[in-house]
Amino acid sequence: MASVFLPCEGTSNALLAVRHSVDAFRRGDVLIGLLPLGDAIPKHLVSWRPGLVAENLTHGAMTYAFVLDNFDAPSRKTSEQGRLYLLSGAASGFNESARAAALIAYQARLLGDSGEKTAKETAAAIDLRSRIRTRDGASLAESLARSTTRER
Repeated sequence: MASVFLPCEGTSNALLAVRHSVDAFRRGDVLIGLLPLGDAIPKHLVSWRPGLVAENLTHGAMTYAFVLDNFDAPSRKTSEQGRLYLLSGAASGFNESARAAALIAYQARLLGDSGEKTAKETAAAIDLRSRIRTRDGASLAESLARSTTRER
C-alpha cells in the first residue's frame, strides 16, 4: 500500500487537485505533488518537498530528474535561500559518487556560485554513503543471504 501526502486548503479547487493527484499517482506520475498548484503552500514547503519525497529511496532518482527537468517552476515559488535546497534535497538519498559529482555540476549550472556550498555539503554526504556501501556491501550481502536461507 502506498501513502500520498497532499496538503489541502479545503476549497472545491483543492478537491479537484486531490482527485488529479490521485489519478496521476495511479498512472505512476507520483511526483505531481512537488509543484504546488497555487500560492497557498508556504514557500519553505516548496523547497522541502523534493527532499521529503527523495527520502523514500524508490523515488530518489525520479525526484531528482523531476526537479532537474522542472527547476524553474518550483524555484519561482520558493525563497532565494530555498532554491539552494531544491536539487540538493532531491539528491539527498543517493549513495553513488557519480551522483555527487553530477549534483555539484548541475547546481552550479542552475544557481552559479550561490549553490556551491549546499551542493558540496550534500555531495560529501553522498560520497560518505558511497564509501560505506563499498566497504560494507559484501558483508551485508552475505548477512542478507544467510538470513533469508535459514529455516524458520
